Amino acid sequence: MFGAIVTLLLVTCFNVSPIRAGMECCGEDNVILPNKTCTNGKKIKELACDLKISMDANQTDMTVDENGNLVFSDYDEVVPQNEYCITSLQTMNGKRSEIIILCYEEEPNHFNFMIINVVLSLVSVIFIVLTIAVYLSTPELLDLQGMCLIWVISGLASSFIVLAIIDLSNHITQEFCELLAYMMYMSFMLTFFWLNVLCFHIWRVIINPKILRFTKRWQLIYHIFGIAGPLTLLFIVLTANYSGLSYFEDVHPNIGEVKCWFKTPLVTFIYFYGPISILLCINIVYFIWTIVVLWGQMKHCSEKKTKILKYRLLLCIKLFFVMGMTWCFEVFSAVFESSTPKWIWVIPDAINALQGLLVFLLLVVFRKRAVRALANKKIFRSVKLPASWRYVQDDECEELEEEISLSGLEKKAAQEKDIFH
Repeated sequence: MFGAIVTLLLVTCFNVSPIRAGMECCGEDNVILPNKTCTNGKKIKELACDLKISMDANQTDMTVDENGNLVFSDYDEVVPQNEYCITSLQTMNGKRSEIIILCYEEEPNHFNFMIINVVLSLVSVIFIVLTIAVYLSTPELLDLQGMCLIWVISGLASSFIVLAIIDLSNHITQEFCELLAYMMYMSFMLTFFWLNVLCFHIWRVIINPKILRFTKRWQLIYHIFGIAGPLTLLFIVLTANYSGLSYFEDVHPNIGEVKCWFKTPLVTFIYFYGPISILLCINIVYFIWTIVVLWGQMKHCSEKKTKILKYRLLLCIKLFFVMGMTWCFEVFSAVFESSTPKWIWVIPDAINALQGLLVFLLLVVFRKRAVRALANKKIFRSVKLPASWRYVQDDECEELEEEISLSGLEKKAAQEKDIFH
């Protein structure tokens, strides 16, 4: 999904020989603002293409030949003079940096892949909305785990919607572009932080460490971490982008200067992929720890207890692959996409975009407890769901539910609300 974004944000740096007449983007003064307008009121030089990208012009090798063409010695490429121009970008803090605006040639099938991903993402949003509707209409599913799931998939749906708006829009104002970028950043961070909360919850319920047994008010603790964490990171990004502090000079986000996202791969990793990679690694630790403990317990338990533990183990695996491994592939894609064929990442990106459908299947269709709760209910005020659904059973039958649900544990032990299904 983010493959297209990372490609569009790719920045190469060069040294440019003195600007000649006709190479300027804005004519006299030749200064451009972040909203892509010239300070002297003139229009930016028309280039022979629709899709453009801006690049830093002050760091590596590049020359201008006698005909005014840009020559990339490292890449053995030549850009005709009607496909680029050079100007100075004046940022919001008043600093100026020389940049090159040049035509960006889309790779074959890139647009088709983007449209497919957008469609799949919107399909995901529909199934996420259905999942949320089922859980909100079924109080017995709204336990601590259900609450975590609602936060995870709500953030995911919001980020998919914002990403679709960005990908399908040809002209977005600078202010709206920045707003969309911050909305998408916050939505994804909510998803990852609440996914981390969910993994911690599963670990805590199964491992039940002594140091945490007397801690109360887990719902409040979860909300503080799940909301304050993303807000803190968003505050850091806003500070780095608008404060003008020299501390952020080398890692300035430059939100909205190239695309409605971070400007370069480096700052994208620092502010986005870095935090989510840390959270994913912590999730993997929770997962492996839980699996090891469950495996050891299964060797010394009764058949009934073993059945409960197997169900817990299976649920851990499902949640990890549906909500964890797909994001691991996303990080790998961002790291290795430039050095591998694009088609390799088509399937992982498609699976990532279809997370909403996978979540709906896992949490509603294949979860018999949810199916039983929907029995005899009406949808759209006219269609009545089959009453026979009330009698469907599997490993999550009522007897086992009492033992592995949070409400059951509450009644038997510490009045604490933890459910594990």
